[in-house]
Amino acid sequence: MEQQYITISLLADDGSEIQQECMVIGTFDVDGQDYVALAPTDDNQTVLIYALHVVDEDHFTLRDIEDETTYMRIVAEFNTIIDGE
Repeated sequence: MEQQYITISLLADDGSEIQQECMVIGTFDVDGQDYVALAPTDDNQTVLIYALHVVDEDHFTLRDIEDETTYMRIVAEFNTIIDGE
């Protein structure tokens, strides 16, 4: 299977926008919500996880997981999926 790459816009602490190319590790569902795991192409140690909202076949939005308890549950689920592969 061919790897997919996307470029996302991240907001830095100083308010500036940073363009980041990422490899899509995969998408997964937790409690009816889709999430996406991304790996920045310039950092082989980091995994970014966002809530994924598909608008249509060609458009989607990513949202931060702001609740820490929810975020930790999503990370645990992602780790379970990765460990099972």
